[in-house]
Amino acid sequence: MLVGRGKGLRMGILNLWREDRGNVLRKQFDDLKQRMDAADADAKLACFNCIKSTANDVSGGYADASSADRKQILRHAAKVSRQLWDRGDWPQALGLGIIMLNAESRFVPGDDAAYVRAATDALIKEAQSPRVQRTNSEASASASSSASC
Repeated sequence: MLVGRGKGLRMGILNLWREDRGNVLRKQFDDLKQRMDAADADAKLACFNCIKSTANDVSGGYADASSADRKQILRHAAKVSRQLWDRGDWPQALGLGIIMLNAESRFVPGDDAAYVRAATDALIKEAQSPRVQRTNSEASASASSSASC
């Protein structure tokens, strides 16, 4: 009957939209990653510190939230990220962006979303590793000592 076909069609359209969302997430990730790669050691450290200090809490809260609450969380995070960027705290804004892409990509189907999840998982793991903190601390100490010369 038409009722069954219509419901199936709606679900098919919804799945296509959600996979398209994965494409958007991929483009957003590529932009954030390019900006991170171009950042100096101090900015990367600030970005990684943001990720390290908030990733687990944000991801857990997002996962536990209802679908409607997730939308509100994403809107609020986008607003906070813009505020951080506008006041010049762009490394924190990048960190927040990475965290939110990771959280959202867990609930979006498709290859692009899976790519974003794997790439952001790797960045979160890197941010939490002692090696990154030591490397960035050494770079900051080196910059401080050369600044005092």
